[in-house]
Amino acid sequence: MNSTLSEESDSQANDERKGSLNSSSFLALLGTQFLGAMNDNMFRWFIIPIGKPLIGDAAALSLGLACFTIPYLLLASVAGYLADRFSKRSVIVACKVAEVFIMALGIWAIQLGNLYVLFFIVALMGCQSALFGPAKFGSIPEMLRDNRLAKGNGLMGLITVVSSALGFIAGNYLYHITQPDLKAPGSFSDISIAAMSLVGVAIIGTLVSLKIRKLHPAAPERAFPVNPAKETWHQWQLLRSSTPLLRTSLGVAFFWMLASMAQMNVDTYGIHELGLSQ
Repeated sequence: MNSTLSEESDSQANDERKGSLNSSSFLALLGTQFLGAMNDNMFRWFIIPIGKPLIGDAAALSLGLACFTIPYLLLASVAGYLADRFSKRSVIVACKVAEVFIMALGIWAIQLGNLYVLFFIVALMGCQSALFGPAKFGSIPEMLRDNRLAKGNGLMGLITVVSSALGFIAGNYLYHITQPDLKAPGSFSDISIAAMSLVGVAIIGTLVSLKIRKLHPAAPERAFPVNPAKETWHQWQLLRSSTPLLRTSLGVAFFWMLASMAQMNVDTYGIHELGLSQ
């Protein structure tokens, strides 16, 4: 009885802590997402042009997309486990710290002159983003009141699309002004602007994430998914059992598929048909 009353009291206290769209914690989450999504795309579109002279445009575009997106499929169950087992704030901050090191490794790989190491680091960036996702979206209902959830999710979607587009532009621009060549790696000063931009945005994003308030673990007793493939299949079955949720998920997936195709075709069309620089 006392345990039930304590749980109800904790739940009520947690509801009272939920804020509005302009709460500092939710704004920090939006800022973290904006900087993270921008840096993800900035890094990927800085790397893709580097690989084009070595493996061809189509291969570089396809490999860059595959390295970044496949981790989302492979780590779906692990990402969900982390977001439930631990505080979502802790997961978010840990992912942002990892981003700083991944960006630094990317700059090191350019200096090393190894294309495959470079795309492996793009895959690491995809892993970091995949692990970040459930904690990010799961934080929204823990931060906002129920009557603000729709607007909160809408703002998160807007922030993601805008920052992805800005990252696409910024990554290509960084390549344009630095022109790194893996066949003849130059000194660090040659790519210092790109290095400071990528690592700097990651550091700022980490500092912003620290402003997110502490969130209690949703399911601290949850066991680690030893068989991720089985767990992913189980989650897919649950998704199929809810028609509205399934249609929503397919709609989101279709949107991002078109966005990825558009980016790849804009790049090819602009360079080969319009004669533009990267």
